[in-house]
Amino acid sequence: MKKANIVLGLGFGDEGKGIVTDYLCSKSYSADTLVVRFSGGHQAGHTVMMDKNKHIHSSFPSGTLRGYDGYISHHCVISPTHMVNEYLELKHKVTLDFKLKVHPLAKVCTPFDIMFNENNIKNRVDGTCGMGVGATMNRHNSTQFKLFAIDL
Repeated sequence: MKKANIVLGLGFGDEGKGIVTDYLCSKSYSADTLVVRFSGGHQAGHTVMMDKNKHIHSSFPSGTLRGYDGYISHHCVISPTHMVNEYLELKHKVTLDFKLKVHPLAKVCTPFDIMFNENNIKNRVDGTCGMGVGATMNRHNSTQFKLFAIDL
């Protein structure tokens, strides 16, 4: 019988989802474990430690440091640049092979989304992480200019 653990956050970040997910992965002994990122984007900062090896997961789900495969859902925003940089960092830390699958309809963040996010006056007042995730979601929800993972 398959088993699923679901970790949801109610505090809009910083509630420890990454650490909890990593803990659950540390107790998994199944080679077919898959860690799914359901929503959010590369603005995440899920910091985990494994044997004095520290990694901040942002584009890849927690569990990747342990060599588990990941899946990014269509509710997520991806940044190809951030994804490649994190992949290269993980390849130096993870001795196991891991795979990341991305839903074809995951939304793609562009450098223009990041610039818009950083230069939007409302964001300056309200605060932003400046990663373009909000701008990407707004672009997808309110304009015809959409870019999906399948387009890449």
